[in-house]
Amino acid sequence: MRYEYRLTAKGSELMPVLVTLMIWGNRWAAPASGPTTLLVDRATGQPIDPRLSLTGAPLVPADIRLAAGPGAGAETRAAFALMRQATDVKQAASPRSRA
Repeated sequence: MRYEYRLTAKGSELMPVLVTLMIWGNRWAAPASGPTTLLVDRATGQPIDPRLSLTGAPLVPADIRLAAGPGAGAETRAAFALMRQATDVKQAASPRSRA
């Protein structure tokens, strides 16, 4: 039997806190080359400015993903590449992707 992680309501409500910490870290603790992690739109792969959520449009976890930023090192880039490959395989196997 295969198990899949599903974000709970509790975890989903924590997302704004984590995004806020990421914004702070990207502003104050990123290397000179830029942030190590970005939020990107899942459908387009384009970076998302998380401050756009202040307009009232909520960030929906299913619509975004993390991506390596310009300051990410080789190890971080490799980890993100593995996560992306796993997501692509999972989406290809999904019954919805075959519809």
